[in-house]
Amino acid sequence: MDSNHAPHYDVGDEMEIDLRPGRDRKGGTTTNAMHSGSPRIESGSHVPTAARPSERCGRCFRRKCVRVTFRLINLGFAAVFLSSAILQYNDDDGIAWAALYFMAAVFCILSELSWRHLRTFLVLPTLWMFTLCSWIGAGYVLIAQLLVGHAEGGASGEDAMDFYGLLLVSFWMSIVLLLDRHNVVGVFRGYTSLTEHERDREGHVQMGEVVI
Repeated sequence: MDSNHAPHYDVGDEMEIDLRPGRDRKGGTTTNAMHSGSPRIESGSHVPTAARPSERCGRCFRRKCVRVTFRLINLGFAAVFLSSAILQYNDDDGIAWAALYFMAAVFCILSELSWRHLRTFLVLPTLWMFTLCSWIGAGYVLIAQLLVGHAEGGASGEDAMDFYGLLLVSFWMSIVLLLDRHNVVGVFRGYTSLTEHERDREGHVQMGEVVI
């Protein structure tokens, strides 16, 4: 074998193995000479290796479980928001609230489709924020009044239900936007801007494998 084309193995940042023929002290030829400047591997020494297949499988399984759980919760919120939009047909201001819940459901669905340019559309969370501020300014968020009104079933009870619905929408939209903003969704759900092949290759490279 040509010494210039002998295999070369990279086993980590600590050491490299060069299998080009070398000379021992007696002039004989060896096949495990170390690359110049690299530490020599002694018998019984520990060589860094990639993660075991079982560890990789367990890690991928846990990530997939969390990803599926998050998707189910998100789709559940989308169903709740759609149901709330349908139930607004008999209210005086039902059109406004139906549009509110419908847009929240669309937001959850778009987040599942990975439409990042629409998912990060900041007009929707801004709408929830200013609507919530207007309720605070109008005095509708007095918790004691809302609880009493809801228990009595009076007019303020309807206001309480609307307010709680608005809080629920704001809470879940904030969670989805926050996770997407810091790319935690990429950790929990395994979603990034990379393609499927690029994500697999990135995961193997981080584990010490070389994927072509």
